[in-house]
Amino acid sequence: ETIDDFWINLIENGTFGFLQVTYDMMYYEEWYLSMSDDEFNNYRYNTENVVTQLLKAPGSAEFPWNNEDWTIAKNAFYVVVQSYVDAQNSFGAAVRSEFTFIYSTTTNEIVYAVFDGEVLVDNGYVPTADLVSQSVSGNNS
Repeated sequence: ETIDDFWINLIENGTFGFLQVTYDMMYYEEWYLSMSDDEFNNYRYNTENVVTQLLKAPGSAEFPWNNEDWTIAKNAFYVVVQSYVDAQNSFGAAVRSEFTFIYSTTTNEIVYAVFDGEVLVDNGYVPTADLVSQSVSGNNS
């Protein structure tokens, strides 16, 4: 009940090449790779530009100015950007909209985007745990 995944690669004569036991697949969802300030700021700037285009009154957009209100993190496959924007809606009222964008680390393209709870983009986003499982099973065939 406490093991999420178990892999053994048999070589020959009952001798195995490797053994992998994963107790928690959430390990693969961790956003743990370091990121330079330039990289952080580039993802923030690019995301602000995309979000601004989604707004009814783009000129009223106010993004948080401090980095503590931004979550920008990276793993081997993706970069996730999460924050909010305050802007006027179509009635002129100021509203806060939260967003999450996930970029591919290989192409820098948006593979998944949620704005105000609505999925706007899903260009083949695969959870990291599934990517790891696919690559491990591909190496064992």
